[in-house]
Amino acid sequence: LCVDGPAFDNLETMSKFLALGMELPKLVAAVTATPAAKLGRPDLADLAPGSTGDVTVLEPIEGDFSLVDVTGATRRTPRKPRTRAVGMGGRLWHEA
Repeated sequence: LCVDGPAFDNLETMSKFLALGMELPKLVAAVTATPAAKLGRPDLADLAPGSTGDVTVLEPIEGDFSLVDVTGATRRTPRKPRTRAVGMGGRLWHEA
């Protein structure tokens, strides 16, 4: 983990890829279905009723945000995702 930066967490890393121009559908697959498949657990990315997949609902927020890389270089971006809600086991676990 890199909780002290500059990655911090998955959402921060996603923000950086969006700022670099990665398309949202490809980014979502890169942080869900792709790692689940690599682990041999495609069920982790499955949101069908009765599946084991959990869900994080994101919403875009507008502003002026700084994103810092490992060398300390900063890139500005006008938007990034924010967590709106988290569902686990078929139920709402947290709402922001």
